[in-house]
Amino acid sequence: MPDADRPELSSTQRQERLRAELGDWAIGTRKMKSAGRSAARAVVSLTTGVITGYTLSIDALPVLTDYPSGLEVFLIVNLSQLSNGQISPHSLHAHLRRCGVSPQQVVLLLLQEGEPICISRNVADKINEWRQHGYRTGLHNAGISSPSLYFVSSVPLDYVNVAPMFIQSIHADRIKSVLVDTMLDLSRKLNCRVIADGIDNEQDLRVLLGLGVHFGQGSLLDGNGDDDRPVQVGKETQTSVVHLIEGLMDELGAAGIVRVVEDIVRPVKSVEPLVPVAEVVQYFNQCEDESGIVVVKNQTPVGLVMREKLFQRLAFKYGYSLYWNREISNLMDPSPLVLEAVTPLEVVSRMSMARNREQTYDLVIVTRSGQLAGVATIQDILNTITSTQIELARDANPLTGLPGNRRIEREIERRIHLGRPFTIIYSDLDHFKWFNDAYGFQKGDLVIDFTASLLREEAATYGRTDDFVGHIGGDDFIIITGETETDPLCGAIISRFDREIAQFYPEAANGETLEVRDRLGRKVHSKGIGISLSVLECRCSVPQEISLELVAERAGHLKKLAKDREGSGYVRGFLINQAQFSAGLTLSD
Repeated sequence: MPDADRPELSSTQRQERLRAELGDWAIGTRKMKSAGRSAARAVVSLTTGVITGYTLSIDALPVLTDYPSGLEVFLIVNLSQLSNGQISPHSLHAHLRRCGVSPQQVVLLLLQEGEPICISRNVADKINEWRQHGYRTGLHNAGISSPSLYFVSSVPLDYVNVAPMFIQSIHADRIKSVLVDTMLDLSRKLNCRVIADGIDNEQDLRVLLGLGVHFGQGSLLDGNGDDDRPVQVGKETQTSVVHLIEGLMDELGAAGIVRVVEDIVRPVKSVEPLVPVAEVVQYFNQCEDESGIVVVKNQTPVGLVMREKLFQRLAFKYGYSLYWNREISNLMDPSPLVLEAVTPLEVVSRMSMARNREQTYDLVIVTRSGQLAGVATIQDILNTITSTQIELARDANPLTGLPGNRRIEREIERRIHLGRPFTIIYSDLDHFKWFNDAYGFQKGDLVIDFTASLLREEAATYGRTDDFVGHIGGDDFIIITGETETDPLCGAIISRFDREIAQFYPEAANGETLEVRDRLGRKVHSKGIGISLSVLECRCSVPQEISLELVAERAGHLKKLAKDREGSGYVRGFLINQAQFSAGLTLSD
């Protein structure tokens, strides 16, 4: 009976039909509820905030009707169920067709649960058979229940879904950040995209945006904190999510030295999908310097046409006669790289290089709130990144490699602009001039390098992933952190410094009291080099009420208090606005 003549089925009847058509696989997949995978979860682009598809278990398919066209279906599948032949591409396709879904929309997210199976050539061949029918493949819960590396080397992958355990609290865990960055590097080499699962707060999202993760899902993005409560499939993209991602991208670029793609955007010709190919060819013939045009619908990019590729298609036998009067939508690339204007160029470069080989040098389409803003070329992107790196190298301290005064000032101004609490920790070495005169500048340089490494490592351990460590000059350093509870960090710095500085001169190891000269040239008795920290916690939420000059003035006052006593220690102060400032001495053990 034709589909149009079939009576409307209830949800229960659809589920029964699914069981009959898909057999044990459908029943077995229902057991995934215990793992929280029965719900539909939105997959959101981390460059635009737009929903690009949903992850579903097979149990959710019976209740789906009129699935949104153009969105992807990420179908979670146990690898053993496919390898055992419990379902065929034809039987699944028959059901998907009733949902209005084509195989080209489906990504099979493979995981390995239960008894591990041997990933043989035969298993890989079965997965490749699915790909021949138009289905794409990916790894689900990468790092936990994904197939082996042999499988990865045998089956092309389009997506890697990173397990929540690597994503949640990534802002406070440097190891997780390194692991995800490694997965991103691997995905670029495999020419696939990464989905970060388990994004539940802004801090984690900020880190993932900085790393350049392509897609994400979690309660922060779909507004659903309960994995067992399905998201409404087909709902509109949440404006709040779009604005959140735009805002965080803006923060990443607000430091000034971090360039965003908007800085290099150039205008581009745009046409509607129904424009005939002949009109586009005429434009390219008239504008020989133009390499591409963007196809838009209501100013939203839906495709890209590159000059060289268009002419190659037309150059084939009968190419002109076949396409000359047809719509340009027939020859456009329907899935170009589209990024928001506030995307950092480093992220743009990574994502550009992660494209298919034939797309690598295509134009990057730039949007503002989803509307076409222009394009960026790969040449402009790489040239700008190179010049930025040169600028960074000029400003970096040649001994420690840490950012110098220009970037320090920009970072403080950026933190003030954000209007969020942050803490500045100035570090200064006591009696360093005496040590340099007594033991030579070479040993002095070793102490400076040691101090820089110590500050970097302790900030990475006790601070946040976006903390900033800079070198003001000489023996003066600075840490800028979003943490307001910095006692553990300060304590760790002082304890480790006092313990390890002994390696640079024997008197410190023996605990001897030395006769040294203080900063005024007076002879004093001391145990040698110490470290003084001036901790200024900025609590102002209104950027106009504090300034870089005010922060520097108050920090200088704290530095003087810290230097007025012998031995390592730190002083803490609080700055709310120009009128509200307090300071008090806190000593190390």
